[in-house]
Amino acid sequence: MAKMLGRAQPPKVQTYSKNPLFDLLPATIRRLVNPKAPVKCCVASLQRNLAGFGPNGDISKNQKIQLENLMKKVMGVAYMPEDLTGKFSSLSKLNQREQSKFFSADIFSLTGDAWMKEPGSVEWTDGKGVFINNYSNFILWVNLEDQLRLVSVAKGQDLKYVLLRLQKAVARIEEALKMVFSTKSCQQRGFSTASGGFSHSRREVYGTGFETSFTMELVGFERAGREEIEKAKRELSVKIERNGKPNIFNVVLNQVPEDTEQDIVKKSVEAVDALGKMDAELQSRLGVKLTL
Repeated sequence: MAKMLGRAQPPKVQTYSKNPLFDLLPATIRRLVNPKAPVKCCVASLQRNLAGFGPNGDISKNQKIQLENLMKKVMGVAYMPEDLTGKFSSLSKLNQREQSKFFSADIFSLTGDAWMKEPGSVEWTDGKGVFINNYSNFILWVNLEDQLRLVSVAKGQDLKYVLLRLQKAVARIEEALKMVFSTKSCQQRGFSTASGGFSHSRREVYGTGFETSFTMELVGFERAGREEIEKAKRELSVKIERNGKPNIFNVVLNQVPEDTEQDIVKKSVEAVDALGKMDAELQSRLGVKLTL
């Protein structure tokens, strides 16, 4: 029709099937900005499932044991760099006392998983395990809610350092899985995906499977009370939850489905900085004196 009317042909609309990936490469991470507000601890995590095992953690007992053995191999020295090597623990093999002692480690306090030391809090059936690297700043959960949950953590506000480790870990794990599955079909090698995103079971986290969390001391909000906390949650679109210690709160962004990994990081950092300023103003207004 355009030719008949002597007009230029409209450009063809190309549709691309998006192949999802953890869209934070080292160069991108280094250009990001760390929070300026005082932060006790930064955590970044990824939920993943393996295409060869299905889209979620609802797999058979035999598959769980198979997956656990596979990840023990993948996380071994043959595939992982020195900073990601460590020890894998099959939690069903530990008795209740050993489990409580295991979860008393400092890293679980930082990642918000210390609640698991309470007897009966999690049913540690066959195939459920956890890998902790030798530097105690990276955890890989196997067969918890999803097949895999990768967690990178550090004290202080250096989120970029945390993200670089997470990126390295997911890239090395994916690479190792491809080598282990070299004789299998391509479909079995990668992570499970759906609708251009990663398949997983974590609520309020969308196609990226990615989440960041910050532990902050908010003395002003503690003193001001619930109304000010609720107001900040609404204004900044974050969850602010007490973590069990006086004045200490965990802060997590409320994501929307369109958020990319970069969006999540930028919005989280902006919210944390704004929260730090709001807390300082509350302290000033309420005459809070800090004892260092």
